[in-house]
This record gives sequence, C-alpha cells and structure tokens, in this order.
Amino acid sequence: MNSHRKPRFRFIKRAAILAAVLTVSPILPMAAAEPLRNPMISLPIPPVAWGWMKTSLIYSNAGRTDRQWQQNLVGVDSSGNLGTYQLFDSYVLLQSSINGKDLAYSELNASDLTALLDQQFADATKLDRAARSLGQRVQLGLSMPWISNQMWFDIPGYGSVNTANPADRDKVSDWYLGKLIDRARNAGWTNTSLSAIYYQREDIIGARGDPGLVTHMNQTIKAQGLTSVWIPYYDSPNRLNGEALGFNRVIIQPSYAFKGREDNGTVTAARLSAFAETVKGTNIGMEYEIREQGGTDYSAAVAHQYLAVSQETGLDTKPQAFFHGETNLFDRVSGQSSAAPSMWRAYQDLTGYLRGARISNLDRTINFAPTGITSQSSTFVLAPGENTVRLDFKDAGTGSTQRWAGTLGLTSFDAAGKTLGTSYAATQGFSELDGTFRSVMVPVAQANKAVKATVAITPAITGTQNLTQPKLLASSYEPFGVPSTGQLVFSSSNDETAAQFSDAVVVTAGWGKGKLTDGTKSTDGSWWGSNADRLVGWSQAEVTMIIDLGKDTQLSSFNVDTHQDSLAGVSWPNNLAALATNIPLGFTGPQTGTAAPGYPAQAFPGQRPAVAGTAAFYDTMSGRFASGAHGRYVSVSLSASGWALLDEVRILDGTGKNVAQGASYALLTKPRSSTGGYRNTGTGLADGTVPAAFNFSQFTGFERNRTQWLQAALTVPANMATARLWLNNDNARGVSVPKNATFDWKDAAGVWRAGGPVTVKTACDGTPIPCADLSLPNQVISAFRINLPQEAGGWTMISEVTATRR
Repeated sequence: MNSHRKPRFRFIKRAAILAAVLTVSPILPMAAAEPLRNPMISLPIPPVAWGWMKTSLIYSNAGRTDRQWQQNLVGVDSSGNLGTYQLFDSYVLLQSSINGKDLAYSELNASDLTALLDQQFADATKLDRAARSLGQRVQLGLSMPWISNQMWFDIPGYGSVNTANPADRDKVSDWYLGKLIDRARNAGWTNTSLSAIYYQREDIIGARGDPGLVTHMNQTIKAQGLTSVWIPYYDSPNRLNGEALGFNRVIIQPSYAFKGREDNGTVTAARLSAFAETVKGTNIGMEYEIREQGGTDYSAAVAHQYLAVSQETGLDTKPQAFFHGETNLFDRVSGQSSAAPSMWRAYQDLTGYLRGARISNLDRTINFAPTGITSQSSTFVLAPGENTVRLDFKDAGTGSTQRWAGTLGLTSFDAAGKTLGTSYAATQGFSELDGTFRSVMVPVAQANKAVKATVAITPAITGTQNLTQPKLLASSYEPFGVPSTGQLVFSSSNDETAAQFSDAVVVTAGWGKGKLTDGTKSTDGSWWGSNADRLVGWSQAEVTMIIDLGKDTQLSSFNVDTHQDSLAGVSWPNNLAALATNIPLGFTGPQTGTAAPGYPAQAFPGQRPAVAGTAAFYDTMSGRFASGAHGRYVSVSLSASGWALLDEVRILDGTGKNVAQGASYALLTKPRSSTGGYRNTGTGLADGTVPAAFNFSQFTGFERNRTQWLQAALTVPANMATARLWLNNDNARGVSVPKNATFDWKDAAGVWRAGGPVTVKTACDGTPIPCADLSLPNQVISAFRINLPQEAGGWTMISEVTATRR
C-alpha cells in the first residue's frame, strides 16, 4: 500500500499481490461421475438439479472430524443421526489465507501457492473419504487465487517473469491451473470429481488489467471441460459482467445491501427484492449468508428471510452458493435442537429449503394502498411482541429526481382503544442495489401495552416538486428492530469514532465548529496526502450530523462533497439523507425520526469525475428539500459500508447561499458490533432485558482505567420522573459497580447542567441485581449523561437504562 493510503476494512490491501510462473502442463478434465440419488428416508423428495445450482462453500478447518465431513454432505435429525439425502449438488473447498497471507489480496510466492495446493488436496481427500463412507458422489470445486499484475516471480527451473506483462501473467494462471488439475488427476479419489474452479477474488478491476486475466483464465478452464465460478460482493467492479468475461456461474453476495443488525441495518425484504430486480433476465444468482451460524434469534431470522424471499422472487431457480460460516454450521449441528434452538431452526430452514420445503415469509402485508399525493392510513392488529413496523416500498418514478419523500406515523392503541402514543419516521435513503427500493421503520409506542395500531403515510409534496407516489411492497413485523421503549437513543465514549480521520473538535458529546462546515475541500479531488487533514471519515458506521443554522431558515437543498476509491476501501456514503426540523434530533442512523413531521431530502450522485491517474473519484452528492421546507436544525445522516470520507457539508437556502458555512454541529455515531467487546449497540440498552448473571452480549461495558460516559438522548424532550441504570457485580470477572459516578442533564434549551452523584444500590426491586438511580429535576429535559470517573481496574457493566415520565 502506498504510504498515503489507509488500510481497507475488508477487501483491499493496496500492494502488489500473488504470483507464480511455469509453463502449463496439459490440463485434462476429470470424468464426471453420475450422482447417487438416494432420497432421505424421512423426506423422499428428489435431490436438487445436478449442475452447480446449489453449491456449499466449506472453509478449511484442521480440527474437522470425519463425522463432521459427513454432516456437510447429508442431513442430520434432531438427535444427530445421519440421513441419506445429499444436501448440495456441488462443493467448493476454501481457505481465506495461506501462510498468514490473504488469498485474494496478498502477495503469494511459489512456496505459498504450493502450500495452498497441499491444503486444498488434503481437505479434498477427507471430503472424498466422507463421500465414500456415505455412498455419495461429489462435484468438487477448488480455488484459483488472484495473480498480481505488478511483481517479479521466480519459478523453480524457469527463472523470473514479470506479471506486469499480461502474457507472463497469463502464464502464471496457466501454470497454477495445470498444477491443480494434474494433482487432481492423480489424487486417487473414488467418489469425487473435480468439475469447477472458483476464482477467489471478489472484484475484477479494470485498472489492474483483471478483465484480461480472468478472460484468459476462463478460456483455459473451459477448454478442460470445467465450470468457472465467481462470487463477487454486491457492488464490486464488473459484478454484472461476469458471463461476458467467461464465468459459467456468477453468484453475487448481497450482504452489503441486506444489512443485518450486525452491519448497522435491518432485516429488509425490499433490498432482497431489489436484488432480484437487479438480476432479472440474467443467469446471475444470489449467495445465502448466515451470521453466527444462526446462534441468535436475530441471525436465524436474517437467514430465514434469505430463503423465503429467494423463493418468492424466483432466485431459488438460479445458481446459488451457500455461505454457512467459516466456523461451519454443518460442523456444529448434532442434536442441536435442544443445545441451541435458534441454530437448529436455521439449520432446519436451510436443509428444508434444499429439499424443496416452502419457507414462510416473516413479513406481513397489511391493507394499505396509497394513491395520489394525499395522506393514507390503515389500521391493523399488532402481533404479540411486535415493537416496530417497517414499510417497504418501490418508487414509481425511474429518474433521479422522481423519488418519493414523506413521513410515516404510527399510532398505537391498548385493548380498550385508548391512544398510547404516536411515533414518526421520515423516508430517507435508498437501497444500494436499486435506488427505487426503500424502507422506513417506526417504533410502536408503549409496545408492551399496544394491541392495535394505525399507520399513516404523508407525502412531502407541494407545488411542482417532481416526486411520485410509492408502490407498496410490504408493511411488516420487525421483531428485532427499534427498541420498544422508543424514547431513548444512546451514545457513549466507547462508540466507534473517526480516529483515523478525526474532526477538528470533539462534537460527539456536544456542539462545535469542525471541518465539515469550514469551507475547505480537497484541492485536486484526491483524499490522501495533505487533503486527508481536511476530511472527516468513518469506517462501517452510521452517523448523524446535526447542524445548527442559528435560526429558522427557508431551505432548498443540501450538498455533500465526498470520495470513492475502490482500491482503498473508500465508498460513497450509503443512505445519505437530510431532515430539517426546529428541534435538534437525537437519532443515530439513516432512519431519522421526529416527534413532528419535518422536511426530508435524499441525496443523488453527481458526475463523479475521476482523479487523473488513479482509481479515485470525487463527487458532490446533492438532495432537494420539498418546496416550503424550513428549519433551524438540519440532520444529515449516512451509513458507511467501507470508509466514508467527507470534505464538506453545505445547506443551501432559497437563494442558493450556503447557510451552513461556519455553523456549529454535533455528531452522533452508531457503532458497529464487536464480537467479544462491550460497545454500545444502540439497542441493547433499551431491549427490556435485565440479566441477573453476566452475559457479554447483553451488556455495554466500560473499562475503569480512564474516564468514560454514557449518554441517553430523549427523542422528544419531556419531564422524566426517574432514570435507572441496571448494573452487574461479578467480582470473579473483574466487574463491579462504580463508586463515584455522577450525572449531568440537558434542559429543553440544550444547556448541560450538573445533576450530582449517582445513587448505587446493591439490590433493586426485590432482585439481587444492582442498579444506579438518577435524581432527575422536575422539569423538561432532553438528555442525561452518566459520568464514570477513572477508578481502580476492572469493568463497569450496564445491561439496561430505563426512564419513566412524570
């Protein structure tokens, strides 16, 4: 990587990568064996079509037992007994790295490539042994790593070649394929046939000459009668051009479009529908992806929706690959029906789907058909435990100026018909895959009492604004969405911050004048070098920037100057949107809401001029407010799948003047989840769960070796009677209650005031669970903050924050 570049968060390490060169030995196809069609006794449904239509991705695991290899081939029942039904029609053996080097993006030498072949064939021999023991036939695919375009490579017996020369680079590809096929021909497998090559890199970048490389590679593969498989990430270069480049099977990962809670998103059916729309009329398929092997209710629900929407949209008839974790789901299910209920449900969903079972959609369509530009509403019964309603819709318009904007209001009622409250959200942001598909979510007020709700959608259309009415897709139950309390939004000192591209002032806990409104921008469109000092950036985060214009102002549009560089993991911001209000909002994410309808606007890409001689682009993303929009505060929100780097944010009034220049603002960031860490998740502190025993997934934790804080903002300022933090006191784990904590509170005018000490109790409400109570003033407040001073080592752990109105 060049010295001015920051590391890419997942895919890119900007350096020369990979190589190996020898002449190609003759490549001969393996004879394709006929499958043994032995239907499972308990469910005699014909097996899937034979032909790389349902492919399992198995990552290497040195500890995998013979029994676990068998479980990757056939199903097991709830007691762990093996069936006889072969689950997949094909298998790819993978490892993400070799000798500590990434297969797709690191420099591999001849020794590394030999070790890679050794590992693949060791795994293939074990797979063949499992197939033989079960009487199954296996179609096998092995990995083809990326070949660097900028390195010298020494080949034993041949000397050096330079892969900057496309002809030499092709020789490296031919040599590696030849070695792979030659070893397969002499492997001695009895029940396994090598029939495919899987290209492991997930993007094909023109600036690196990759289209030429893969075209030659695929010609070589096809000449041997083999299938060529590629699984790019959803927005990768050339993802829709794979067939033209010679791949037989192109299967796209939708993970960055279908974001689960782990990726700062929601289970959003509209985005899966958008994927189906994007690949309609092509042979491109979708990869199934499961998180945590279905080990939580949420991850099991995400995986369930992949399957249900695949069947509804016809994606199940296209080639599919199944990613079931690098720590493999099929390794772990053996009598799991009692040991891990959510994992077993996910396993039953997947194996049932593979055997032809219908997977029910968890979403629910309600009677709601908006027409014209008038407000529409519909009343429906809430499901038990329903705490959020999500509206998925598709814009009728196709042009970039024809986007629907409006607010979604949800009024809840108890069993006696009494109104419990109304929550609002504004339509903001688009699917990254198809800009016409969008979703909006709104919490159910007092969800624990609510039995019925009325949902109303109000267009923000006035005058001649060229916005169109949406076509409804679904309005549905979202069991794992916005916390049911709905009134508190959290930020804390251990949240994800812009450490590498920090702001000029600390604005995550208050207001300040920073880089985003100082009027300075990139001098040449690049984001590196001295320009980096002008930027504010975040990696894999959700951010809301609340700009104080100083007074109620008529507004026309907003502009954000930002960057993209596919070679460095810098991406255009996702879901970039703005909302004008006359109260400062405390929300953290693109689904910004307000207690009264505001004026939303969405951003659209500009011309995206390229920075000469690089793969970098510079863009002004612009969005228009509806006619008549006004407000003192403008909340600009975005999410970042890689690095989002912003130069400047401008808010234009009716005359086109930038009224944000020099303005103060506050930043609220919602962190990505961190396995094994104790970050504020944005939802766990208000999910109603107060565990007696310590469980890391249910706590937000603070190390005591430094001063820290936890802040709760009210979505609507109110006079709160009480506030409480539920704690933990597990001395064996180094967890204890704080000794000298204090709290502050913010009044309705936004001024922070000292609240005094926090009262810690060792047992609360008849439970052995400790808590900390705050003595809130008898007046309207907009936020409160707990200050945790530096103390002797260990942790303070908080599971829940509760607050009630007077």
